[in-house]
Amino acid sequence: MTTQTSKAAAWFAAVWQSRMVDTVTVDRTTSRGTLDTATMTYTPTTTVVYQGAALVRPAGRPVDRELLDLRSFDRLIVHIPTTATAVQVGDRVKVDTSADGRLVGTVGVVRAVETDGLVTVRRLHVEVDRGSGAV
Repeated sequence: MTTQTSKAAAWFAAVWQSRMVDTVTVDRTTSRGTLDTATMTYTPTTTVVYQGAALVRPAGRPVDRELLDLRSFDRLIVHIPTTATAVQVGDRVKVDTSADGRLVGTVGVVRAVETDGLVTVRRLHVEVDRGSGAV
C-alpha cells in the first residue's frame, strides 16, 4: 500500500469511527455449557469477541410490510472498526445502545463478514433472531 493510500485508508477509517454512535456486544458460544437439572436445558458458555462502537442499520426486507418501521426488518448491517478481527460467521450480536432506541436489545446471528476495499470498516450482515424476545 502506498503512503497516499495508507493516509486515505486512515482518514476513511477515522470517518467511519466517528459515525459509530451505537454499541454492540458480539459473543461466541464456546461450549454446550452446564445442565440445569430442574429444566433439563443447557446454559451455553459464551466468550465476548467484540464489545464497543458500531453503526447499526436495518437491512433486508420488512417482515411486516404494513408496519414498515425499523422493528419490522429481518436483517441488520452492523459496521464495526477493522480492529475487531475476531468476529466471524455464526457469532451472536446484541445491540446494547442505539441512536434509535427501538433497536436496543435486538439480537441476531452474523451471516457474513466483509471489509471495504481499503479495509477501513468491517461490515457484519446479521440475521435478526425473532425468537429472542427482542424486536
